Amino acid sequence: MRIRLILLLVLVPFISFGQREIPFEQIAFDYYKDTILKQYPLKKKITLRQDLEREHFFLWSTHCLTDLGFRLNSTDTLALNTSNRTKIDLGQDKRFRIKERNEENYPIVYSTISFSKKKDQNIVTIVEMHEYSGTTYHIIMNDAGTVKNWCKGGYVN
Repeated sequence: MRIRLILLLVLVPFISFGQREIPFEQIAFDYYKDTILKQYPLKKKITLRQDLEREHFFLWSTHCLTDLGFRLNSTDTLALNTSNRTKIDLGQDKRFRIKERNEENYPIVYSTISFSKKKDQNIVTIVEMHEYSGTTYHIIMNDAGTVKNWCKGGYVN
């Protein structure tokens, strides 16, 4: 009995240490600023909302995910915020500024929390808001955090 207790105390930290949290939202934002903005550049400095949004209503009105084979029904169960993150880290990117309280300098960019409908399919939505409209980008990653695909969704009015 004593040997089992000692083994348990020694092995548990190593087992737990091997598990790591994948920051899906941060990976998606980095992909947006490093890859998508090269294809669809914005002319003005971008205001970033660092806090992650919990809303996923953007998924119900977009066809680009459907074109990639992703179908979402109102009865589907989603695993939300699979990485448990609450903020985006901007780093030193000078194209962005942090959104201050009640500031509405467009364009504004924010990220939703990650969600997963099935294994190896984690999706984060990046929303780019302009004064009267906006664009959504859905970034799809595997469970290791590798970007597998992305699509540009419709406009948000």
